[in-house]
Amino acid sequence: MNPAMHSTASNDHRTPEYFLDLVRKVAPIYYDPASQQSNPTGAEVFSYMDPDGRPRTRCREHGAASVGYGGLTQQWASVGLTYVNPPYGRHLGGKIDESAELRSTSKCDDFVHREMGPNAPCCKCVKGRVTRVIGTGTGWARKMAAHNGEGLYLLATRTDAAWFKRLHRWCAWRLDWSSPSLGHRIKFAGNKDSAPFPSTVFYRGPNVTRFLDVFGPHGTILPGPKTQATLVHAATGGGL
Repeated sequence: MNPAMHSTASNDHRTPEYFLDLVRKVAPIYYDPASQQSNPTGAEVFSYMDPDGRPRTRCREHGAASVGYGGLTQQWASVGLTYVNPPYGRHLGGKIDESAELRSTSKCDDFVHREMGPNAPCCKCVKGRVTRVIGTGTGWARKMAAHNGEGLYLLATRTDAAWFKRLHRWCAWRLDWSSPSLGHRIKFAGNKDSAPFPSTVFYRGPNVTRFLDVFGPHGTILPGPKTQATLVHAATGGGL
């Protein structure tokens, strides 16, 4: 038994490859805002914390790392699939620290400005310099629920938590994981045992049919509030 998986000592639950295979069947992963430096998800753009605890963002194509463009502070890409398996614990429900540290660099990072736009809220160009806001590691659920692009999120099932309810309102569909073929509980990468808690997969985006086909065999599919309202409206012919 892995003690870390049965305590709150660690919030790091790395996504197993078998789960990432399912995600990629829905759509290629474009952005991973809560990745590791090795980029295990294979995302085109990914954010991570370096060994010194500084948030960075990298583009797989260009490679150069940028200090300060952490996943909590930058504007997430509106195109492509954003996959998030965030740090668990207090990092989920908190607010983003408004007193975040400010830093500057000598030039703009072309790939970030091309993908996120020159007026992204995380950076401001002043005479060729970029001021970057560095996040503190809180408020993941708020950030995920504010995302307007395609998103697929993996989190622990905490139906009574405010952050869970926030993501349920955001999603079009959610899946309560209980796979007969891959295990009723997810075995996170680097652990010998399955997690002691159940997991939920949230999805919103244009590939609904793919999501339902790919993830449907691995648990119970439930509609989000807006999807449920649409289904009820269609079933009743617009009336009650």
